[in-house]
Amino acid sequence: MSIFRTLFIVTILFWAIHINATNNATISAIIDSLKTERCMDIKMDFSVTMPQLNDDVVYQINMSQTPASGYKHLLTYDYLIDWILTSRKTPVHGFNAYFNGHHYRYANERLQEYHTEWDSIPFYSLNGNEGVQRQAQFSNLLPAAIGNAIEQMISDKRYRVSLHPDTIVNGTKRTVINAVMTVNGITAIESEYIMAQQSFMPVRIILANNPGALSEQTVVVNYTQITTDPTCTSLTERTLIDQYPEIFEKYRESNFRIEYLPGSRMPGFSLPTTTGERYSRHHTDSFRTPTIIALMDATTGFSTNMIRDIR
Repeated sequence: MSIFRTLFIVTILFWAIHINATNNATISAIIDSLKTERCMDIKMDFSVTMPQLNDDVVYQINMSQTPASGYKHLLTYDYLIDWILTSRKTPVHGFNAYFNGHHYRYANERLQEYHTEWDSIPFYSLNGNEGVQRQAQFSNLLPAAIGNAIEQMISDKRYRVSLHPDTIVNGTKRTVINAVMTVNGITAIESEYIMAQQSFMPVRIILANNPGALSEQTVVVNYTQITTDPTCTSLTERTLIDQYPEIFEKYRESNFRIEYLPGSRMPGFSLPTTTGERYSRHHTDSFRTPTIIALMDATTGFSTNMIRDIR
């Protein structure tokens, strides 16, 4: 063997060892990093592009993720997701929150809440899918949720997952995971997760649903800021009420304050009738005929004459 060939082989071996030593990216390591229990504050821009729409649907989202204090069989983390739909003339605001067996979601002038002590079933199944705390809007963009999703993909035969540990994206070294979901020979979802090389935190996510079809939908998520904090601020109902006082005063279904509702859309309700039945209405339901709803103070009592006079 010549000296030149020996030096060439040694150089190749040294280069391979150097790459392995500096780049420890594996899918398992990425999942572990994403699922590590720590306090995070996250900001992102979210957009949806569809061929049938002239303009993108655009959101600005702020998230916090903290290790769960209880009910870890439901989620190993708590979260607060505050979102604003900015692509309309009048921005639309909403939020989702989960902590310690409690879930709240607000959108379209409706505040919904779920509590395990009231009913645990919604936390385990929602229309045959994961529970309400996992199906909340944008909750799949939390780092821990991304880790869970990638973990499920690699065990799902419908997915083909590939790792690119040392890729240049916009002039910066990144780690990239690509995943393609195929159903009956047709590509259903193409996913690309672009991550920081050292922390493996998400930098950008691109999701293409039904690529190439008329129903194609492309989601692009840009993570503009991810900060970690050694101390966590506990999420409780009190902190939610302090942060969203008007929403809880106006739209909490368990204690509507009627005096705050004039000028607002009629909320959904389920109330007993004077004949002993129950009348229910969702906030999006319409009435078959012009309808007047009279709201009376139940503490004053009711009488046949009062009901007759109102009618």
